[in-house]
Amino acid sequence: MRDMQPTAVFEPTSSDSALPRLRRHSDVPRASIHDYMSLSDLDEPMAEPAARHSDLHALLGSHPPLKPHHAASMPCFTAAHVPADLIALAHTSMDELLARASGADGTIWHDVHTSSHDSIVLSKGHVPGFSHPCLKAVGRVDCAAPRLAAKLQDSRSLRAIDATVRMVSVVDEVDVPTYTTVQYIQHEPHFPARGRDYCVVTAVRHVAGDDDAPTIAIASRSVDHHAVPPNPAYVRAEIHVSGYILRPLTSSTCSVTLLRHMNVHGLAPAFVANKADQLVTMIGNMRGLYNDKNGSSASRGPSPTASGSTDDDATDDACVCCGKVVATSHVCMVCHHVVCSECSSHRVKSREWKVHHMCDRCHAATKDDDGDDAKEEDSPVEDKEDNRVATDGMILAYGAIVTSVIWAELPIGSTIVLVVGLSLTMALHLYKSSESIQTNAKACSVAL
Repeated sequence: MRDMQPTAVFEPTSSDSALPRLRRHSDVPRASIHDYMSLSDLDEPMAEPAARHSDLHALLGSHPPLKPHHAASMPCFTAAHVPADLIALAHTSMDELLARASGADGTIWHDVHTSSHDSIVLSKGHVPGFSHPCLKAVGRVDCAAPRLAAKLQDSRSLRAIDATVRMVSVVDEVDVPTYTTVQYIQHEPHFPARGRDYCVVTAVRHVAGDDDAPTIAIASRSVDHHAVPPNPAYVRAEIHVSGYILRPLTSSTCSVTLLRHMNVHGLAPAFVANKADQLVTMIGNMRGLYNDKNGSSASRGPSPTASGSTDDDATDDACVCCGKVVATSHVCMVCHHVVCSECSSHRVKSREWKVHHMCDRCHAATKDDDGDDAKEEDSPVEDKEDNRVATDGMILAYGAIVTSVIWAELPIGSTIVLVVGLSLTMALHLYKSSESIQTNAKACSVAL
């Protein structure tokens, strides 16, 4: 091991300010991971997880665990803000991902879902030392492994694959050759639970296989970082290990393994914390978005409205209707192409209270197929510009809901005023209804 002097990563922005400024690690001279671990340690299979954890603990020092009240779980470490330490933590996470997916670390897997329609196998595993299970989904995607790995590392593509992701931000680029980064991720809340956020260190590794095409692994685990303080609007969840394993089958197909082992913390119910069907949905989204077979963009076949698009990569970043590059895009529920907000004004509400977007081309084709004599009110498609005037009954319903929600938060005087106002509005509505009934009755009597 050669001598090295650690270089400070923080420096004051001015003489009268004590706020540190974060510099990119690529500008700081740093030591390689080989200065801390020998090549035999890097190539050593993960046969004894406890020994690997103790070695990493000695490497990083005595750092407090990420969640002190979960000390009974297997230890996780708060990495120092040194590139070599973050690379070592990412290397250990990669070993844990591969060992946990194969069961080499003692994980016992049981298949809980096997569908003959989509050929996706969902498994739940028990990991020694943890009370919460680990989830794994395996399926085939007709996309080249390198291209799919590039999409999984792109924040915009990741949001299209995982609908629960609200925001992905790269906080720090630790090491460019190994694609080691520190990322901050926010997830959408699932009723009745609050939203979760994560601060993870992520790395990519190419594992040599039996053939020439290597297996690509993307691993992540939670880490404390000074640039990502706790957000009071979210519950900071803990990822023990999570990632993707892409095994090439042919030049245009690969086997995708999604593994997720986390502790969401908080008071989230079990059905929210162990939402296993989300992994199946993610593999289905990969098939629909990045399907290289026959040049189509969806597993169910190309849409006739999108047959004019031949550049599959362009549809991932540009709107298929107008060709404009968009930052915030939507995926059409029919042709599965990326469209902008202006070209996806039509929406379809599902029974699960989800809103799906439909591009203008597919909506026009759907109307042509249904016929011109079809009634527009029978269609579940709603235009975004359709602003219906609220009726008195809707106003009363909203008022009653608001009153019941804020009843305990308002003083007695304000509550009485609100109830009296609501009662007067209801009386006025009933009076108008009675007048209309009397008018209709008189008209009927005159007609008779």
